[in-house]
Amino acid sequence: MTALLLTLDATSYRPGERVTGTVQLDLPAPAPAKRLVVGLMARQRAVGLPPHQGLALSYRNDKVWEFELQLDGPRRYRPGETARFELLIPLEAEGELPGDVAKALSELSNVKRFPLEWRVFAVLERPWQINPKGEVRLPLAAAETQPTPPAPPKRGARKPAPAKKKAAAKRKR
Repeated sequence: MTALLLTLDATSYRPGERVTGTVQLDLPAPAPAKRLVVGLMARQRAVGLPPHQGLALSYRNDKVWEFELQLDGPRRYRPGETARFELLIPLEAEGELPGDVAKALSELSNVKRFPLEWRVFAVLERPWQINPKGEVRLPLAAAETQPTPPAPPKRGARKPAPAKKKAAAKRKR
């Protein structure tokens, strides 16, 4: 069985970061191929009651997002050959809707959606043969939220006097 072995350089990533790693070809012999592709994919599981179809539960595993990057083109690939890759995780990688929107949609829908599951995949596309593939789970940590900056002062609003000036004014009285 031929396969592609994927290795990631880090153990955890955040939305907006770059995923780096290597793809190693585990082929029994040199083989011609159209291209070597690596990519990033997000899937989301959903369980629910389909409308107007009785009480049978439905299970889905939807592909929500996918990006492919061609690492190399048509040529003869050798066993044990490696290739480096770098992919950018989108900032929307968590797939969460704002709290009020998500709450409203969940009340209107009878489907439970699970968090996105991210994976890095690789495929060696060979003509008229089974394509060797590889896949590894991409562990995503929650994005760090930036604190919101304070609002600028309104026009015409008086700034409070420094504490020292107030104390000096009290002494003069």
